[in-house]
Amino acid sequence: MFCVGLAFCGIASFFPLNLPDIICKFVFIVYNYSMKIRNQKSEIRNNFMSAAMRQAIKAQSHGDVPVGAIIVKDDKIIACGENRVQKNKDITAHAEIVAIRAAAKKMGTKFLDGCDIYITLEPCPMCITAISYARINRVIFAATDAKGGAITGGARVLEDAKNLWKPAVAQDAEYADESAMLLKDFFKKRRMVKE
Repeated sequence: MFCVGLAFCGIASFFPLNLPDIICKFVFIVYNYSMKIRNQKSEIRNNFMSAAMRQAIKAQSHGDVPVGAIIVKDDKIIACGENRVQKNKDITAHAEIVAIRAAAKKMGTKFLDGCDIYITLEPCPMCITAISYARINRVIFAATDAKGGAITGGARVLEDAKNLWKPAVAQDAEYADESAMLLKDFFKKRRMVKE
């Protein structure tokens, strides 16, 4: 029908392709563009989890369990946090809490609307509740925590119907093994020191 309209207007001679060819080329261009954007976003997300892994290593360097967190807004890191429980002698100084406090201070607000958090380990019940109360949009974690995790582990805090804010949740499987190995090595060394 489109080609008929063009022929009627006397413009068809400028368009050597027929309608199906035009549509195929258009779809191909749109698909390639969307894949390019998807790959760029995937690369950015990998950089965020990589930054969280660096925070985990930082935590390990001062004797804390190696867990790191990064808070992102508009594809920019606005806050970092590493476990500081041992360093600060503060049981609430988990990586997520440290990062939330830093982000809230930087943004000048208690709510972190439009923010995502990248964490090297599935958050515990305390941290996922703080994430929920801070109204963080997405939680991306690497390794699961069968015992203390609050998403796939025992507590499953976000499944409660009374929860006020439910962030989207995703696991970054690409970093799951690396994060799990960092934790296993940390606890293995800690057990060796105790023996």
